Amino acid sequence: MAKILQKVRVISFHGLKKEKTHKEELGVYWNLIDLSGMVVSPNPRLHPAYPERGSQVLVRFDIQLALIGIDCHNDVSNSLWLFKTDLIET
Repeated sequence: MAKILQKVRVISFHGLKKEKTHKEELGVYWNLIDLSGMVVSPNPRLHPAYPERGSQVLVRFDIQLALIGIDCHNDVSNSLWLFKTDLIET
C-alpha cells in the first residue's frame, strides 16, 4: 500500500476520524480528512514519537494546504508525512 506516485485519500489523522468529538483534538488537521494527494517519498519512515503507529509516507496534496491553515515544512512543497493507516489508495 502507498507506493511512490500512488494516489491516496486521507481517511483519518493519527487514527481519528472527522467526527464532531475529534475536531478539537485534531485542530486544523481535521481539514486533511477526505483530501487527495500523491505519495512522493520512495522510503517510508517511522515517526520518532509514535513508532508503534507504523510507517509514514510523504504525501503531496492536490490543494494548497496553507489555504486550510496547515503549514508545511518539508523539502517537497505542499506535503506532509502521514501514517499509512490514515490513507487509502484511490
